[in-house]
Amino acid sequence: MEKIEITSDGPSDEAMDAHIEACGESLQTSQGKVLAQLGVPLEASLASLYKEETNCGNWVADLLRDGCQADVALVPGSALHADCCFREGPFTLGDLNKLVPFLDELAVVALKGSAVLRILEHSVSAWPEPAALFGHVAGLRFSFDGSLPVGGRIVPGSVVMASTGQPLEEDAEYRVASLESVTKGQEGYEAFGEGRVVCGGAMLSSLPVLLRNHLSMINTASSLQATKFAHWRQGSVNFALQSGKVVSDKKDSLNNENANAPQWEGVKVAPAKDGRVCQIGA
Repeated sequence: MEKIEITSDGPSDEAMDAHIEACGESLQTSQGKVLAQLGVPLEASLASLYKEETNCGNWVADLLRDGCQADVALVPGSALHADCCFREGPFTLGDLNKLVPFLDELAVVALKGSAVLRILEHSVSAWPEPAALFGHVAGLRFSFDGSLPVGGRIVPGSVVMASTGQPLEEDAEYRVASLESVTKGQEGYEAFGEGRVVCGGAMLSSLPVLLRNHLSMINTASSLQATKFAHWRQGSVNFALQSGKVVSDKKDSLNNENANAPQWEGVKVAPAKDGRVCQIGA
């Protein structure tokens, strides 16, 4: 055996250099591909993601819950890396890669409501200090009092399930989706260890793929708003709006009596900050 160290001091291979340059140019071009249109600014700064509910955190959590067919989804602030507020308008592949640059695997864990409550307690345990563990949720809403001791901050009876409108039942079982690393205890989420893994790994899309597939669906819905597909409009809009994650700038072009009337502009991503994580007290 012979040990050969490869360093920048060694000779350069012209063919490989040319190949790398071509790949870099192709990648740079692809980063500008528009995946969707944002109807509102998308708040993804770490200062917000690490401390409070944001529309970006809600959007990703909603997609995770729907994509994994779970009752609840939790996305820690550490899963979202852009550290910026995306402006209203075109959302590109480069923007998506900036937001979720890693192929994070996902998992769904069956947990008792009591364990879900401990997960929520942990998600606000560092407040008011910004922390990567701050959780963005879907499938439920809750209130917490940051002035109370850690472990007892969730307001009793405030955890309400979105699917039923009823309070969380500590003895009931819920399917909770998150990053696979989080379900294994990353960011201190040890309560996931109390449940059983329902599915994960190759059985689920990675987080970036999940988001990109959703944006592709929105583009499809938008294309169906063209005049020649007018008779499909309502169905496609309903399809795009099923999970409440997009809105449409629909203009009445069916009754085209007014030639100056604005025409259909398509479907835009417009997630909202809807009060699902409410901080009360000092």
